[in-house]
Amino acid sequence: MAEDFPSGNQSSIFRARSFNRICNFRVLAIKLLLELRYDVLASDVDVVFMYDPWPLFRGPHTCNYEYQQNMAKAQEGPLNEGNGGYTLWWHSTVSAEFLVKMLIQAESTPGRDDQAALWTTIRALENKLYIGTKEPNSPRHGGTTSPRHANDGTLRYCPLPYTSFPAGKQLTKPFLRNAAVMHANWLDGKYAKRQVITRLGLWALDCVEEGTCTVNGSRLAPLDKFHAQLASGSR
Repeated sequence: MAEDFPSGNQSSIFRARSFNRICNFRVLAIKLLLELRYDVLASDVDVVFMYDPWPLFRGPHTCNYEYQQNMAKAQEGPLNEGNGGYTLWWHSTVSAEFLVKMLIQAESTPGRDDQAALWTTIRALENKLYIGTKEPNSPRHGGTTSPRHANDGTLRYCPLPYTSFPAGKQLTKPFLRNAAVMHANWLDGKYAKRQVITRLGLWALDCVEEGTCTVNGSRLAPLDKFHAQLASGSR
């Protein structure tokens, strides 16, 4: 699919129209997977896993959409914009129908990024329910049906706990002590991201750009050779 999509397999600049097209393509791919009854966990490439985050998700009995918060300080709020760096969509009719609305919004404003389209769409929804990290896990709509099977059309969206899923403005060693997943956003360019991740002692590869990477002292093939092997189907 990426090969058929303009700029789908090329790098881009944040909020450039090519960047927005790539992000909207991801939204489309997520929608199609949800319609096939898959749950979709999406992660950016500038995300570092510290330990297994799975136990920290609320689950489809509580949420349709779980997302990383995107603030300098951990101040939750129902309309505080999140980010798309690390998100989980639980498959349901409500989830898929919401993404259709989001894509329509994105098409009408091509100069804005996918998160702007997502939060504009959420704000315009009549049927929505914000479930903060301090609220109990519950369907919270007057019944026992989970959001996955509910037919009331309400989107239930849940922020992930900020201390466990920190974003770029809190990337310090003390703050990462309890982190499961960190996202190196708020940093422009791969070199700035790599510098911060290296400073935190989380960069595993020594010589990525030179093509002479080592992991625990073992030499890896240059990345261009590795990509060529993937393309040819050899290992």
